[in-house]
Amino acid sequence: MDEQAVVGHEEIHNEVEQLHLIMEKAAAFFSDNLWDEEDGLRGREKLTELGIPEEIWEKSELGYALPKWDDLKNVLGNGCTIEDLIALGLVVEGDKKTYDRFRDRVMFKLYDSNDRLVAFRGIAIEGEPKHLDSPVHELFDGYVLADPIDWTKPYWE
Repeated sequence: MDEQAVVGHEEIHNEVEQLHLIMEKAAAFFSDNLWDEEDGLRGREKLTELGIPEEIWEKSELGYALPKWDDLKNVLGNGCTIEDLIALGLVVEGDKKTYDRFRDRVMFKLYDSNDRLVAFRGIAIEGEPKHLDSPVHELFDGYVLADPIDWTKPYWE
């Protein structure tokens, strides 16, 4: 393999690693929201309503997307490009502005076959659509091979 090919491979690897890091930052943000005494109340109430025990919230590292249009975008915007947030499906590009895809939803993490976080599934606190998954993107082909939250599925199917 020539030097240019090696450099190109390393750049792609670094870009993919950066995207995984952004997904982990988003997951941590959602988790922090869920456990926030005031902001996370709606999310915790929904999980209780669904009959999901608190120990599963912790074990599955569930989260909550606040009902704000640009909360995640603003927090992750420090250090992440808007293009990456859009590419990962965390932010949607509207006609006039960008906004968070997931709002007022309990958040489940979805993993690939290597147990790497690649997407999210959000369950609406109220309204439609009831379930909203991340769109297909560079890390997520729309099919989850290894899903550590399988044992919680009876609660949200």
